[in-house]
Amino acid sequence: MAEYSKHEVVQILGFTSRTVQFYTDEGLIIPDVANPKGHGARRKYSRKNLFEFVLVKELTLYGLRLEKIHEIMFHLSIEPEKLWNLKTDMPLKKRFQLVVYNPHAKGLSAGFREGSSNITIDMGHYSGALVIDLSNLIKQIERV
Repeated sequence: MAEYSKHEVVQILGFTSRTVQFYTDEGLIIPDVANPKGHGARRKYSRKNLFEFVLVKELTLYGLRLEKIHEIMFHLSIEPEKLWNLKTDMPLKKRFQLVVYNPHAKGLSAGFREGSSNITIDMGHYSGALVIDLSNLIKQIERV
């Protein structure tokens, strides 16, 4: 498994150091390789974490609140093997779409449609639908 320091994440993704720190401190991204506690401890991130950073940034650009992004990231982390091959540290498929919609239900639930390349997340209080092409986000980290 490849590992990246905060400085390398900044260089690869073009994020600011503060953005990487904020996403990690808020629990949106949990470093897969090393997540030590304490002052001066160095976190190490995986390629999957790079994808998660790009996804969180994309969700913020769509105007989702931090609490909803937390819920999305939590539900995507429940079964990471549905999206990510943990052995090769690469996505399982090249074509994925994240679909966020409101079926007039309360709360948040997440699921993967069998035989499809969609990841569907029910965002109870949002109206309409949001579709994010994850394949474009995957391309950003494939060259790493």
